[in-house]
Amino acid sequence: MDISVIVPFYNEEGYVEQCVQALLSQDYPKERYEVILVDNNSSDRSAEIVRRYPGIKLLSEGLQGDFAARNRGLAAATGKLVAFTDSNCAPEKDWLRGISAAMLDPGLGIVLGRVQFACDSAPLSMMAAYESEKAAYILSSNNK
Repeated sequence: MDISVIVPFYNEEGYVEQCVQALLSQDYPKERYEVILVDNNSSDRSAEIVRRYPGIKLLSEGLQGDFAARNRGLAAATGKLVAFTDSNCAPEKDWLRGISAAMLDPGLGIVLGRVQFACDSAPLSMMAAYESEKAAYILSSNNK
């Protein structure tokens, strides 16, 4: 297994299906990645929605919090690489291919993606741009 994709979720019935469909529609070979969704005590239909997709590993985590759900997913992951996304995100079709290609560079230890909101909200767009620039600065080799 090349890549394990871990997605924690809590009460995301309005978004989780779009996320699952985007992950199952990657242009990366299906046999080379796994998708692990971790239910973090949802009280809505989120887990029921995920169960409709047989290609997904569905786990549960009783300790509330993204960190606990991510760690539960990590414990079950079998990939050489681990990718995280959130259940209200829909990664582009080439997301895993891009991660795999970038990680061929032996000088890299982490890959971050750009956040783009699906709405035309100026404040959200500004926040996304700020977060992307901040991450680039923090991880920059010029920042010593």
